[in-house]
Amino acid sequence: MKIVENRLTEYLSINVPDDGTPWSSSSTYNYADEVKYENFIYKYAGEDGTNTENDPAAVWSENKDAYSEWVKIKPTNYYAALDGKSSTQTTNANNIIMEFANESFDTISLLNVSASELRIELINTIDESVLYEKDYDMQNTVQIVDERSYWYAPFDFKKEIYEPNLYLVSSTKIKVTLSSPGGTAAVGRIVAGQSIFIGDTLLPATIDQETYSRFDTDIFGNTDLHQRQSVKVQRYEVKAPVEKIPYLNNLRAKLTAKPILFIMDESENSKVNNLLTYGYFTSSPFSVSNAANMTISVNIKGLV
Repeated sequence: MKIVENRLTEYLSINVPDDGTPWSSSSTYNYADEVKYENFIYKYAGEDGTNTENDPAAVWSENKDAYSEWVKIKPTNYYAALDGKSSTQTTNANNIIMEFANESFDTISLLNVSASELRIELINTIDESVLYEKDYDMQNTVQIVDERSYWYAPFDFKKEIYEPNLYLVSSTKIKVTLSSPGGTAAVGRIVAGQSIFIGDTLLPATIDQETYSRFDTDIFGNTDLHQRQSVKVQRYEVKAPVEKIPYLNNLRAKLTAKPILFIMDESENSKVNNLLTYGYFTSSPFSVSNAANMTISVNIKGLV
């Protein structure tokens, strides 16, 4: 088991245009007008032809539990892959090409991806030479088991990519290219940072989902289904040496209520897509079974 706390907050460049009309303190707005402010889109809920001159972020932060003249709607398309949520996506026709400063990252992961091909490159910023590159075929072939399924199985594509082999080299940048020729390339969340090894993941593991869908049944047994998002809910047993208890206790306290990328299967050719989860610890009690090793019951809940 490894974990990664995200340290990526901005692009060096991206071929995705920003969207939205910037908010202006000198402009007046009508009900339902939308503006861009600090990478988010806000909708005006005040009276027509008015403006409080207070910036949308401050108004929303102070009044979001009650009436607010400005309501935060979504991130801009430019920022959606960095906003902390996997459910919002940065999109672009045909491809997305983005570059990031390599701030001593050894791991990068892309979540909620829509692309037929993906490439990750580590580039020397001095001479633009490529130090490392890897191409990913995004087609998921797990459903193809015989000749019939080869021809008739529906196309399915991988939604998550994990790359743990970035070099810790100065004067480098990371370039990511998502390709979807003739379609729309999209990515919901990019996580990059230094990985931390916790211990060895054991079997069995419990892998489930918690749904926010609604199932409304009336007194006659008629049921209306309202499909909504769901999140991963998982439990793993992880073996670690007892001498790591002080370190892991401090780490657990530091990461309380912080979003983390969990990599439960670190193998390069993982058959289960590395069991990636972007979420948070709900609990992780230690059980010391002998003088050498302990077992950590890692309980994780994903984020939308």
